[in-house]
Amino acid sequence: MTKTGVKITYLWGSLEEGEFRGALLKFPPGVSAALSSKANTLHAVLIKGKIAYQTKSSLKALKPGSYFGSNGLHAHQLSFNDDDESFIYVRSDGEFDIILNPKP
Repeated sequence: MTKTGVKITYLWGSLEEGEFRGALLKFPPGVSAALSSKANTLHAVLIKGKIAYQTKSSLKALKPGSYFGSNGLHAHQLSFNDDDESFIYVRSDGEFDIILNPKP
């Protein structure tokens, strides 16, 4: 478990810089966080739960099977449902961080 309360399981790859990796992230209910990519590519799929995904111009409701991604440095703003934990599969070719947003 990370200091953010998010659990991470690496499915393959290493933590070496520039290495491809796959990970399963488990977010506790009600968390608001940024999934910050430091990689050239990051792809994520929501496996379980409901999240609100903030784009530049709107808030999108994502349900299981929804996906998002980025090329280069990018912080994906996510707000998780209060009812249940959520699981996200992430594949990247480099580092990513999970940064909790402060509660209002």
